[in-house]
Amino acid sequence: MFSDDQVRQAQRLAEVVHRHQVRDHGVPYIEHPQTVVHWLSVWQPHRKDLHIVGWLHDTLEDGDNPDVIAQQIQQLFGSEILHHVQKLTKPWVAYPARYPRVPPQSVIEAYWDQLVAAPPINLVKWADRLSNLNDLSHASPDKQRRYAMRTWRDFFQRTWVGIPADVSHQVYHALQPFLVSGTASHNAKGVSDR
Repeated sequence: MFSDDQVRQAQRLAEVVHRHQVRDHGVPYIEHPQTVVHWLSVWQPHRKDLHIVGWLHDTLEDGDNPDVIAQQIQQLFGSEILHHVQKLTKPWVAYPARYPRVPPQSVIEAYWDQLVAAPPINLVKWADRLSNLNDLSHASPDKQRRYAMRTWRDFFQRTWVGIPADVSHQVYHALQPFLVSGTASHNAKGVSDR
């Protein structure tokens, strides 16, 4: 069982890792994990482990040295939290020297497949996608469409069955404005009816 103090400790670590980063639309990057934790607090208010992972979910991808950050996470929160953060980490982003510039499709598929098999940790990814979708209004129309389609194809369609209906509805409705007309509605009859 994790405490509020440990959640604050995760927040402080995220603030250090993301301190010089900004989102595409100019706001401090730390607002993104803060939004992720907000959604996790709404959906799972008593799951402090998810809140910790929410704060840390991008630290391995965005930090200067993911191996050092992983050691810090291990020391502060234990191997289970580290394992969850690693599951949420795109390895080709955290460790670019280990992968070609464009990672093989098999690596990308393996990433999404292991997230599908990781409830409730995949709720962190749902909150991450919802936060990013809500920030897309600042992106170019092409980026909006590509991100929404990847969210729909790679994540939403694979994981929505095991997710609480209120969560899947929030993400589905955030996706709708960005999807090409008819793409989502044809493939998601069960989602909108849940």
